[in-house]
This record gives sequence, C-alpha cells and structure tokens, in this order.
Amino acid sequence: MDQEEIHTIEIEKDGTWERIHYKSLANGHKFRMFYPDGNKFIDSDSNHIFQAASEPFYDDELGTWFISIK
Repeated sequence: MDQEEIHTIEIEKDGTWERIHYKSLANGHKFRMFYPDGNKFIDSDSNHIFQAASEPFYDDELGTWFISIK
C-alpha cells in the first residue's frame, strides 16, 4: 500500500478476492475495503461489499480520491 492509500482494496474476481490499488477500481467492480488495522469498512447500512458505479476520481477541494457506488 502506498502513502496515499488508507484502505486495503480487494475486488471479487472469479469467486476469489484479489488485492488491487484504489485507482485500479473500475465501473462495475464488486469490491471491499479494509482499514489499516484489518477491520472491514462498513457503510451506514452495514454493507461491506460494494459495487463501483464510476471510475475513481480525485476531488481537488477535499484532496482525496472517491468512487461512486451502487
């Protein structure tokens, strides 16, 4: 994980989870994220598996990367 990545990102590929760089996420990927301590990133609905609805994009104002999810 490089300095700008906070979370570990894994995509589901053929029934297994493969670790990738955040910027490698693509529209349609099923993915999950983990905090540096190994805990799952969970949204307000208790989901921990997400589907990308966009390509990653950088927000200059906030100074961080985002991705839209379904």
